[in-house]
Amino acid sequence: MTYRDEPEEKPSWLYPLILAGITAVIGAVILWLYLGPSLDDLTGAAVRPTAEAELFQVTLGERRFDIPGNYIRLPAARRSGPARDIQLDALLPDLHGFADGEEDEIRDVTRSSSLVSIAIKAGAPELSERQRLERIYTRELDKTKTPFDYAGLTARPMAGDSGYAGQQLFTHEGADGELTLYLCTADDNEHQIGGLCLREMAWGPNLTVIYGIRGGRLKDWREIDAAVKALLTRLEPAAAKAAALEGETLRLQVDVQDRHVELVRGLAVLDVFRHHADEVLAQINLDRILDVGARAQIDRLVAERIAQIGFDAQRVLAVHFWSPSWGPDAPGASIWRERPSGSRRA
Repeated sequence: MTYRDEPEEKPSWLYPLILAGITAVIGAVILWLYLGPSLDDLTGAAVRPTAEAELFQVTLGERRFDIPGNYIRLPAARRSGPARDIQLDALLPDLHGFADGEEDEIRDVTRSSSLVSIAIKAGAPELSERQRLERIYTRELDKTKTPFDYAGLTARPMAGDSGYAGQQLFTHEGADGELTLYLCTADDNEHQIGGLCLREMAWGPNLTVIYGIRGGRLKDWREIDAAVKALLTRLEPAAAKAAALEGETLRLQVDVQDRHVELVRGLAVLDVFRHHADEVLAQINLDRILDVGARAQIDRLVAERIAQIGFDAQRVLAVHFWSPSWGPDAPGASIWRERPSGSRRA
């Protein structure tokens, strides 16, 4: 006869089995933490450089950037579409993206590191560089220490009792009124880590760019700053196209000096003497200059690739009919009394 209040006997092997199971689970968790992917890996937030240069069209605000994957720091950000911000890594001296075999360079944080970290954020900066200097940093400077010059920058230590203790401010006032401002953290010499220098600036309408370099590279700040701006321009198709058109226009604007060819806004105009005008015009065959080589009566016109320059005959006629009249000056006077304001030396 069995009573309900009597305890039920458990098999003798059950408790060791439960203990072994718990031990196995704990061991698996520890092994996962050491060898398995981290939470950042699973979410794509870990820094995992790639040499794949597939282009991703990233829209920040209303502006589109075509960014190769080997520039994008985080795997989760390697996708096309809208984003609030994106982080890039580039390597000096030419600011190229990551390539196979450059793992050490991309993780280097010493003073001589060639890594340039760039963050592009939708929206304008809350404060301009000048406003940050005047409203924030100036109040936190160490007034007991004299500013000094460093590679064209004015260096000023921050006060020890401020929130920027141990940091230094580097500024440069350009001839065009542009203020360049870097805030650099202190060096950690014990671990051979160079201080990080950051510049935050507006990049066109409604975009903010923050880039960082190591303190040992600050002496080359002019070249690095220009390279960062050039990279940003290349990555934005609209900006790159505008820059290319502007560059082409400037390249074609050749001075009118000493019988050279002047291309003003892409239009070819020959600077000739009045008594040689008929000789040259006679050699124009509607759409192309056939030959402006030397003749017995005139010197050779020095002009690169002039035999290859084609231009619309109607524009040529318009130039000759509407350009300033030739004055009664001695032979050798230009058909232009003043050089057009948009012209510059090639």
